[in-house]
Amino acid sequence: MKICKNCNKEYKPNSTIQKYCNKCNYEVNKKQTREAMKRKSAGMIKTWGGYYRQRNKYMAKPKEYKGRQYHSGQEADDAMWLDLMVQDGRLKEVKPQHKIRFEINGKHLWTHIIDFKVTLPDGREKMVETKGFATELWRRNYKLFQALYPDIPYLVNPNEKEVLR
Repeated sequence: MKICKNCNKEYKPNSTIQKYCNKCNYEVNKKQTREAMKRKSAGMIKTWGGYYRQRNKYMAKPKEYKGRQYHSGQEADDAMWLDLMVQDGRLKEVKPQHKIRFEINGKHLWTHIIDFKVTLPDGREKMVETKGFATELWRRNYKLFQALYPDIPYLVNPNEKEVLR
């Protein structure tokens, strides 16, 4: 006979590692399962030392600039760089997280979010994308953007000359 660690009643264990009586075992397992589901939905990963929050799958660390949260440090650095160009008067406007709808024959396919929409002083527009790694999904969106909007330049990790050209 053993004593249950939850309700302190005596019980006959079904196995050598059973710590709770059958009634408490059900309740404790249910509670542990609920906690595990919460951790899983919050993106937690189990390690030897406990749990830690998982970053995105490409290990980019989110970074904040001027009160706006960017997906990576590289993207926040590009926002700072483009913002300096606006302050100098070399660019008219920079709009972060610009949404582009892909439509064919009036039917909406999906929405692609470009990191920055840049407007030059003469009114021309360019799309600026910050990429650390080109995924298959992004390549598809890039090709479709070029097909649907051939007159708008789509720049990937550009330098200053490419943006101002």
